[in-house]
Amino acid sequence: MGPMFPMLFALGAWTFEKFILMLNWRWLKPVIIVLLLLGGIMVAPFALAILPVETFISYSQALGMAPSTPEKKQLSKLPQFYADMFGWEKMTAVVADAYHTLTPEEKLKCAIVGNNYGEAGAIDFFGPKYSLPKAISGHNNYWLWGCRNATGEVVIRIGGSIDAMRESYKEVIQTGIFQDQYCMPYENNISIYVCKGRRIPLKDDWAEFKHYE
Repeated sequence: MGPMFPMLFALGAWTFEKFILMLNWRWLKPVIIVLLLLGGIMVAPFALAILPVETFISYSQALGMAPSTPEKKQLSKLPQFYADMFGWEKMTAVVADAYHTLTPEEKLKCAIVGNNYGEAGAIDFFGPKYSLPKAISGHNNYWLWGCRNATGEVVIRIGGSIDAMRESYKEVIQTGIFQDQYCMPYENNISIYVCKGRRIPLKDDWAEFKHYE
């Protein structure tokens, strides 16, 4: 329904102008402009990240605005629009700590697997700063891009349970955990695993990674 709003705004502005001219209430024009400016200033922090995060939380609570999510996800203190902006580089740094425990030979074989496109995208965006390879994922378009010739001999997995990892890999070590109080709850407290010796080659099992949502 979003694309309809510009047309409604235009129709509303035209109607107001006709109403003002018909009654000759020209004084109403500056009043409307002031009201629009004040309303815009009041709601601007909900559309633009112009306040420090704790200030925004206090401001939204003062206005009685509860955090919202278009995807019906569990939330903490921030709406999803803001919570999705937090934690990505910190997560990449935790992955980098795991990556740099590998030998030079293992690094050449290593694949970084994200559970979703957000995690994989964070690795691809922030990864060069930490000398990380590109990420792979079975989520949405990342699945279409494939496993980048990864064999599964050495894999860093973002998220999941260690028991599930052990079903697919001969050796699994949890090397760290990512935490951020402001990120989406389902992205918080995520374990990072170094997995070695995949039982089925990654390319042969890639169809099982596919999940679209």
